[in-house]
Amino acid sequence: MTIRQKRFLKKWNRIRQQGKWRFVLKNGAFFAIFLALATTCINVWLEGRLDWTTISEAFSA
Repeated sequence: MTIRQKRFLKKWNRIRQQGKWRFVLKNGAFFAIFLALATTCINVWLEGRLDWTTISEAFSA
């Protein structure tokens, strides 16, 4: 392996690491929002009062 190839690999690995973290953060944010919505819906459903007034109250709160 030449010096140039080694340098390129170093740079490429750094870029790949950053990309991985960005991907994790994006999906983590999406998953957190999804989880919050799911738990809210489940809580409302368990309390047996799944109508639009409680849903709109939950979102306005």
